[in-house]
Amino acid sequence: MNEISIKQKRVVISKDLDFIESLLISNKPYKLIYVSTGNITNKELLELFSKNIENIVELIRQNRLIELTDKNIIVRL
Repeated sequence: MNEISIKQKRVVISKDLDFIESLLISNKPYKLIYVSTGNITNKELLELFSKNIENIVELIRQNRLIELTDKNIIVRL
């Protein structure tokens, strides 16, 4: 997944902490949206993205790593 992200300049969206470690150590993936909402339903997750999509898009354009929590969007890199 990291290689595809780099080659195609794609953003990876994941709850997996390993992607943050990979980004910091290997500079892969290209960009990452790390979701750290804890246990929420898929419906709640979709609503969270829908409610914040414009801000998420703008922040990921300008940064390599953002974290989406149930209350905030945090710029990490």
